[in-house]
Amino acid sequence: MAEQIVEQILSAARAAGEERLQEAQRDHDERLAKGKADVEHEVAEAMSRGRRQLEQEVQQQLSNARLEQHRHYLSTKRRLLDQVYKLAWDQITSGDRYRGWLQQQLAAHTQRGDTIVVSAMERNRFETELKALLDGHSVTLAAETGHFRAGFVVDHGLTRLNCSLDEAVAGLVGETEIELSRILFK
Repeated sequence: MAEQIVEQILSAARAAGEERLQEAQRDHDERLAKGKADVEHEVAEAMSRGRRQLEQEVQQQLSNARLEQHRHYLSTKRRLLDQVYKLAWDQITSGDRYRGWLQQQLAAHTQRGDTIVVSAMERNRFETELKALLDGHSVTLAAETGHFRAGFVVDHGLTRLNCSLDEAVAGLVGETEIELSRILFK
């Protein structure tokens, strides 16, 4: 009988142990499943954030590339416009065209005995090639030189009249630049 009681106690203890073991296993499996689900959820969120960040970075890089391309385009257009104006300048300041323009300016803006200021770059040209033109209008060169590229400034003592070609061309550039851009860059 004592053996039966011991056997019953052992059997009840085994059954209770088995039940607790199964309960612990169920608890472990539930926590493991919840932990896996939590980790999978966090991974999915991290991947989603990563994709969004990557998409934003790609869009930013694309935007920067487009902006740089546009800057390069505008810079190229500016260089081309500057080349057109330089070619025009070279044509205006060469030979008979320039001499004719100077003749008109001298006739319109100087009087006998006036002194004119020329640029340092053109001083030698006025003293040699254009000397007869100055003599024809009875004007002399001032000792000082001006800070412009072509033309002259009439020195009337207290006042000066700017007849530099730089001034005239700058005005024309301002008036024609938009229209010239439309023609060149349709």
